[in-house]
Amino acid sequence: MVRRVRAYAGHLGLLAVLAFVAALLIGGLPRLANHYTDRGLHGDLARLPWQTADLMYAARPALVDTLEPRAGDAELARIGAGMPAPIPRLTEGRWFVADVDVPGAGLSGAAPYDGFCKPSLRVRYQSGAADAVRVIEGRLPASTTVTETMVSAESARLAGLRVGSTVLASGAGGAPATVRVVGVFEPRDPAAPFWAGHEPERLICPEPENDRMTWHATLLTDVPGVTLAGRTTGLLAYQWRYRLAAQDLNASGVDPLVTAVVNARRAPPRENVLLRTGVDVALGGFTERERAAGATGSVARTGLLATTLGLLVLAATVMAGRRREESALLAARGAAGWTIALRVLTELVLVVPAAVLAGWYASTWLPGRAGTDWPLLLALLAVALGVPALCVAAQTGVPWAGIGAGIGAGAGTGRSGAAGSGFAGSGFAGSGAARSGIAGAAGFGPAGAGAVLPGVAGRVFVVGLAVLGVVLLRRRGLSEEGDPFLAGVPVVLGAAVALVVVQVLPGVLRVAGRLSGRTRGIVVFLGLARAGRAASLSAGPVAVLIVATATGVFTAAVNATIGDARDRATHQSVAADAEVTGFSFAPGTDRRLTAVPGVDAAVPMLLYSGAPIIAASGRTLQAQQLVVDGAAADRVLRGGGHMPAALSAGPGAGSIPAVVSPDVAAELGPGGVIQVQARRYAFHVAAVVPSLPGLDVGTRRFVALSWQAVPAPDYSPLIPTRYLIRGTGFAPEALRVAADAGQREYYLGVLQRQSDAGITSISDTQLPRRATVTTWHQHRSALEDNGVNGVLTFVFVAGAAGSAALALLAVGLQVLAGAPARGLALSRLRTLGLTGRQGRAVLCVDLLPSMAAAFVAGAALGWLLPVLIGPALGLDAFTAGMPVRAGADLSLLAQTFGLLTAGMLSAVSVETLAHRRMRLGGLLRL
Repeated sequence: MVRRVRAYAGHLGLLAVLAFVAALLIGGLPRLANHYTDRGLHGDLARLPWQTADLMYAARPALVDTLEPRAGDAELARIGAGMPAPIPRLTEGRWFVADVDVPGAGLSGAAPYDGFCKPSLRVRYQSGAADAVRVIEGRLPASTTVTETMVSAESARLAGLRVGSTVLASGAGGAPATVRVVGVFEPRDPAAPFWAGHEPERLICPEPENDRMTWHATLLTDVPGVTLAGRTTGLLAYQWRYRLAAQDLNASGVDPLVTAVVNARRAPPRENVLLRTGVDVALGGFTERERAAGATGSVARTGLLATTLGLLVLAATVMAGRRREESALLAARGAAGWTIALRVLTELVLVVPAAVLAGWYASTWLPGRAGTDWPLLLALLAVALGVPALCVAAQTGVPWAGIGAGIGAGAGTGRSGAAGSGFAGSGFAGSGAARSGIAGAAGFGPAGAGAVLPGVAGRVFVVGLAVLGVVLLRRRGLSEEGDPFLAGVPVVLGAAVALVVVQVLPGVLRVAGRLSGRTRGIVVFLGLARAGRAASLSAGPVAVLIVATATGVFTAAVNATIGDARDRATHQSVAADAEVTGFSFAPGTDRRLTAVPGVDAAVPMLLYSGAPIIAASGRTLQAQQLVVDGAAADRVLRGGGHMPAALSAGPGAGSIPAVVSPDVAAELGPGGVIQVQARRYAFHVAAVVPSLPGLDVGTRRFVALSWQAVPAPDYSPLIPTRYLIRGTGFAPEALRVAADAGQREYYLGVLQRQSDAGITSISDTQLPRRATVTTWHQHRSALEDNGVNGVLTFVFVAGAAGSAALALLAVGLQVLAGAPARGLALSRLRTLGLTGRQGRAVLCVDLLPSMAAAFVAGAALGWLLPVLIGPALGLDAFTAGMPVRAGADLSLLAQTFGLLTAGMLSAVSVETLAHRRMRLGGLLRL
């Protein structure tokens, strides 16, 4: 037995390698997909604001009235234990918070608490505060008759507080509560989740100073202090906050967690508490994207596995061909087919199971959670053991089939081999009959009876199965668990396309062969004659090549589809090379922006959400308002975008032309009146469009006006809130500094007009909002920064690289299977005068048609798959709200051509190596 294994070590080794690769794919692909999915989930949770990510139970007033703050800490464990599983084991931090929020109007004391626009304060007790702070001035609170507090160094600076500051806080109660600052602290770990919600907040001052800003600061106190302040002011509020441990959650636990959160909201663990969180909504969006990525990944994974199994079958047929004489000899000595199969199976048992286990073990070294694919692994083991044994045993019925078939087939053409007398030594320039005779004698004639294709019923069944799969896939989609049949629809489509190709290709090649017989030279004729004969025998290799190529092109096409949608989303949201957003800019800010090196143009825009509109019918509605110079914007827009012509209109005597969204048009009628910066303007609907550059994707309600058509007086011009920037090589920080300078100029003018004081400067902290700069590339990159984008990237890379490698391996096996026959035929032709260079050319012409047909058909199928099964993939989850336009990048044509070239080089290399090992020259001399 060991001697036989050594004798066929090459064939058994090839089977073992393919079994190892298949097992590695079965075990490794799910692990890596789970790894990237879990990592993306943790990243998504880490990016969520604490108000969304944390579970917060807020006490209703009835509970606040009956529960003292000193009992709040004890409720943490009670409420936490009452939450449904798996929430309790997924929490890593829990805090009881008692707040007393006092608006600036309820505070009095020394400056800045003696004016009109005062900072507001939040007096807070939070469990564990003493261990989370480091006192840098003063001491910790120890409240008795007054509320003693400590404040962070940043909040002390912004809110005008220091050790010894005393503020009177008034609320709904009688006498005000005294709040005294006794310490200044700094957090021991500023990034700790304890400090979520402690950051100072910027506030707009109330009327009439609503152009100025103030601050809302948090002061920490103890239980007696918050009790005293809360009961005195009547502003006491409780909250129990639980932080989820993102690192302990994986994608498989998302659905149970979402269900638990929904149940916790419906049935609180304690009376008079209300759950506030958005983690279930956020995780629901992640689940949608994960399912879409899983659907794409399952198609790619199925294609790779099917290709690998197809290669294993091809390797089995190669081994069976090499052992034909051995099988015939055993059959001649009386061995039955099952005996021969058992003999081969015994050899395989020594090699294949170890290879499968080694592949599975190697997959365990990859990061990620293990999949549940033991049935698939057992199926692989059965195929790797059974198919080679059956292929060898199946030959015993026709032990000498194929020997001399070339000569017989050549004679069967009705053309005499003796007609080869027309051969001319200088280049095979004889007649067509002569060339046919040579081709027949060399084994290049048409296929004989050994060429067997599936029957018509079988071909119709496979094609019908593929069509049915596409229909079901578009209707049902890919389930979360994965449907083996629906996930394998692309493979079935590949098989159907292969059957069509191998049915059509021989006829085409025969016609081409007859036409080439009328030309001078014999290389093309001989190559096409051989290709036409062999094409009908290569359904298996063609199917493997088509599935491999389609898998790679499919992943590339999906990548191109998603990339195109994200590009369009960025073209709409950012619209130009960069976008500068602020609260209000001075009218001359565009000159400041264009003075930044690299900036060529800056177009102002006025955006306002919730603009009041009165329709002609008298109905009142709201929509997002956009005022822009359309002609100027067209000169800075990217991606070929443009504004409607109505937004380039100049001033007129009548109403202003407006561009509105379909939703607004349905409610508005022919026109109405809109308020633009406290002034009313009549307008009429000039155009209805679904979207406009500069508005966020998904904006359904908007009214856009031409900047120059709005008659604003010189003393009160339109105030921009955004700028579209055109330029290259500019520094975003320099652009932001210039934009903030424009904002300070505007607000300085406002303060000077309101106060009549000699105000000569304004700081950035006094601005209602600092300017932000978003470049086109920043926004485009942000669209890829989501939890499952890593999974998609892995799918694209694995699909492209894996399919290319497997396709080249399939080419090698296809060439290796027919190498002996081609080698003998070419050797005979060499004895007739064919040169070595002509022999290599004949080989290329022989291999090129079937390979080119397979690669082209696979590429076409890969391009069509997103169109055929795109609705089932859920690609909308990755397109930032843009509708999917399935398609492929034209660069894929170059990639397909490159793969075909690499396949031809591999084929020639394998063929040359095989001929050297067979020593055909010595055989001919013998």
